[in-house]
Amino acid sequence: MHINANPIYSPSSSDPGQSTSTESGMSDTTIDATEDGPQPLSPNPDQVEVDQWIEDMKRHRAMQVKDGFRLSAVRCPVAGCRGTQRNPRALRDHLYFHFSIKPHRCDYGCAIAFETEAKKNRHLETCPLAAQWVPH
Repeated sequence: MHINANPIYSPSSSDPGQSTSTESGMSDTTIDATEDGPQPLSPNPDQVEVDQWIEDMKRHRAMQVKDGFRLSAVRCPVAGCRGTQRNPRALRDHLYFHFSIKPHRCDYGCAIAFETEAKKNRHLETCPLAAQWVPH
């Protein structure tokens, strides 16, 4: 018996995302974060609101998976942004960038803050205050 592992493209006319399905019956869908998902973000959310929105989106995605959907990406909820992210942490960092939320501060005490831990760690390698820093 031969089973075709390639997905079959089958967009839904009512769904703005792209949907594919496999012979196992699982669907692979790009989810529009504003469609049947978490409440929209306010025009200028803070870190707490973005983090709560991400948690709500993760719960919504878990329900989608339970209903038989294999979710591939979530569209950014910011009007005019066409970005998609596969990972909730990446979407959170993307939203931090949109709204200039910089929760990751330099460990050495300089005034610079960053949207992501990775950007902060890159900075730490060259921070001018690193030579002066004494751990407590």
